[in-house]
Amino acid sequence: MKGLLNSGELFFDNNFFRYHEDLQQFHNAGFQPIEANNAKYRDAGFQPIEANNAKYHGTGSIKTYSGFNNKSVRSKFASYHVYQRSSDRSIVFKSGKDAIVFISIVKVKAIKLGILVYAICLMDNHIHMLVKARDKSSLHRFVTDYTSLFAKLYNKRHNRSGMLFSTPFGRAYKKTDKYIRNCICYINNNPVEAHKTKTIEEYLWNLFSFSNSSHPHSEPLNLSKARKRIRFCCRVLKAELSRGRHLAYELLDEVFSSAEKNEISQLADYILNLYNPVDYSAVKGLYGNMYKASLAINANTGSEYEIAEDDIIQT
Repeated sequence: MKGLLNSGELFFDNNFFRYHEDLQQFHNAGFQPIEANNAKYRDAGFQPIEANNAKYHGTGSIKTYSGFNNKSVRSKFASYHVYQRSSDRSIVFKSGKDAIVFISIVKVKAIKLGILVYAICLMDNHIHMLVKARDKSSLHRFVTDYTSLFAKLYNKRHNRSGMLFSTPFGRAYKKTDKYIRNCICYINNNPVEAHKTKTIEEYLWNLFSFSNSSHPHSEPLNLSKARKRIRFCCRVLKAELSRGRHLAYELLDEVFSSAEKNEISQLADYILNLYNPVDYSAVKGLYGNMYKASLAINANTGSEYEIAEDDIIQT
């Protein structure tokens, strides 16, 4: 079974290029386009975001809680390296759609539970994440929530049953900034160590390349000049995030079936930038800027031996 391409590019099944003219399927599934000036966050319980809103910070459509920038609050949080492998060591991320659905779930759950994500990397049969959580209970709930939801959607999609990831999940507490930086290096370098890419920026599924660009693996998607169908799909995608919803396989089928060959990578970049859970402002705080972070991470590889078992989680 083929997994994510070694180059880090998207891999889709044979039905990927099907084209659907009828937009009614979006509406039948409950997807409603919204305009930029709508109260985007009301339905999901989020407050509208303003540039001067002291409660939020960041660059995403939904901002992360700014308490992480407050030293008195930040000291109460702890950072953990989370590690999960497929239950039978088989390939989990068989297509780009699998990876996008997973990343979108992580994004939504991190926002809901107040989890800061320093780094993430999806490999064919395992994942790494470095997160900051209020306590072990918050960490456990975060991992449990995204694991169980993804397993449910994944099993339905691939006509399988049972656990998707091995339990218990691995975790390692990172006490100091030095250990956090080392872990960021380790996680982002996984594809380099596995000889999938030569640099961390070449790999799509650690999302590091999005730290300096909204379209690192494609030409920019100019919505003002894009086809009407593509513009509509992008509005639907933004509406889903603004309402605190992860991406469904069915929606991705519709979105990518609308794309011509030259638009596929553009849409993939657009979606990953939109649903990217990594807080680059927190990473910048550790390195000074993302250029220094890139130099440090690309210059350092290695292994971690502090992975400890956590409570069993069910998928």
